Amino acid sequence: MAKKTTKKQADEVLVDIVEVRDHAQDFYAKHQKTIVALAGGVLFVIAAFLAYKFLYLGPREKEAGEQMSQAQKQFERDSFAVALTNPGGGFSGFLDIIDNYKGTKASNLANYYAGISYLNLGNSMLPLVISAISRRRGVCCLSLRPGHGGCAR
Repeated sequence: MAKKTTKKQADEVLVDIVEVRDHAQDFYAKHQKTIVALAGGVLFVIAAFLAYKFLYLGPREKEAGEQMSQAQKQFERDSFAVALTNPGGGFSGFLDIIDNYKGTKASNLANYYAGISYLNLGNSMLPLVISAISRRRGVCCLSLRPGHGGCAR
């Protein structure tokens, strides 16, 4: 059998709802500055992230992809050394793209192409692994570029 609510029980529920609403209003009035500051902070962080992603990283991603096109053509022709450093036509090689467009997908792809190029040139992939680990840890190591010592940055 279903329970029937009486008029008294319905009035108690209504009173409870009114009490909760009053309590929430009192809490908001007491902590209004903190709540508004937190909401503003969250909105600022979201706006900063979106601005970084679409206004800064987006154009750099596009530019890096355009710069990498000539190096990819040289890579397809098995001209690995040329693709790494200077593919010609004013375009950047894979190593320059890795250095100049950090944080982009094109930089990650250039890192992959550079590793394959070094492997095909007969070099071990060890320099790339050491460089990647050292960059993340902030440690200097030998540069990936022949003849350049110091930090690979």
